[in-house]
Amino acid sequence: MRRIPLIAQSPSRPAEKRAKDLAQARELMGILEQSNPWSVRDALDGARSRGTKWRQAVDRSLAELGLA
Repeated sequence: MRRIPLIAQSPSRPAEKRAKDLAQARELMGILEQSNPWSVRDALDGARSRGTKWRQAVDRSLAELGLA
């Protein structure tokens, strides 16, 4: 989950690498959501509780992943 906020903060990464990161994050979130949805929600809530910047980064990243 620590990587989710980083997705929104890395728009300057090469397009190929960024696309790969997004695909991996999307796949991982899907797997985790199926196997243990509460842990995913708890982890996201924990990240959001770290403050405004973290909450904004998590929300932007999830939106970019199509998971918001």
